Amino acid sequence: MLLQLNIIDDGNESEITMDEIMKALKRMKNGKAAGNDRVSSEMMRGERDIVASLLYQLFNKCWKSHRVPNDWCKAVVVSLNKDEDSRQVCTNYRVINLLGVVGKLYAKIIILRVANETENKI
Repeated sequence: MLLQLNIIDDGNESEITMDEIMKALKRMKNGKAAGNDRVSSEMMRGERDIVASLLYQLFNKCWKSHRVPNDWCKAVVVSLNKDEDSRQVCTNYRVINLLGVVGKLYAKIIILRVANETENKI
């Protein structure tokens, strides 16, 4: 059985707030590798107020247009060796995807909105 979703754009979508952005910035983990944008979470936290102001403009432009930059949809795929003794065995590797920090922040804000909206409805 498939769930039918009726998406209605009634123009009442609230814009992304500075509070949502600041909370997302605070939740970011340190020490994670940067994605294809080469931006680390530490860089985003450096001048939090300036960064949040720029993200506010960018995220709301994306939110209103229902579009995101193509780079937010790309990942850098890296294979990591789990056992240094046998680099010749393929099963000794695991793969990670490095995503851009800005795109991850935007996605986290959207995920929290969806979770809050559907919390008592499912």
